[in-house]
Amino acid sequence: MQIYIFKEGQQFGPYSLELVNACIANGTFQLSDRAWYQGAADWAPLATVPGIVAALPPHPDARNSSLKSTLRLATAGSRLWAMTLDSLIGVGCVLPGAIVFIAGYSDKQMMIAGACVVLLAVLILAIVQLYMLTLRGQTIGKRLMGIKIVNLNDEALPGFFKIQVLRGLVPGLLAAVPYIGCLFWIVDSCFIFRDDRRCIHDLIAGTKVVVA
Repeated sequence: MQIYIFKEGQQFGPYSLELVNACIANGTFQLSDRAWYQGAADWAPLATVPGIVAALPPHPDARNSSLKSTLRLATAGSRLWAMTLDSLIGVGCVLPGAIVFIAGYSDKQMMIAGACVVLLAVLILAIVQLYMLTLRGQTIGKRLMGIKIVNLNDEALPGFFKIQVLRGLVPGLLAAVPYIGCLFWIVDSCFIFRDDRRCIHDLIAGTKVVVA
């Protein structure tokens, strides 16, 4: 019997009955998690699946409470396109204010108005991106490309600290260091072509980018 598990907003599996029991024993799955197997009418608590036992010795494949990956890694191309789209969206948001600012070069009020429009656009875009990254693991560009950021081990959404601090702020500070920062940015970008497609900022945060 092959069993699928729905946990923390994501679907995992299929797993054998033996492996699911082992994952319950080591805490990876809970009896309250939703499950489905061929022949079942609908998703139901894992405890209701025939053959489920609450405590068994850990299975070798269930060590360290790690789930077998059921998500495909995002391609290097899709990640690069997502970054390009985010950049273009950013330019598009500030362009109207920039035009007003430049057009009013000799008019102080127009220049102030243009600067305010730019700042407002940047603030709104930052809030939207922050919201999407924290709750969905996606920027606008990543959502358009159908990819998202997840934890490396359990494939759950990383949350605010990992995405915004470890994956965003720390690499950003390193990239801002004179001379070294430019080299860091180049090396970080090149890491996308590794087999696991994890850049340095992914290694720092313990994340990966997968197909949503």
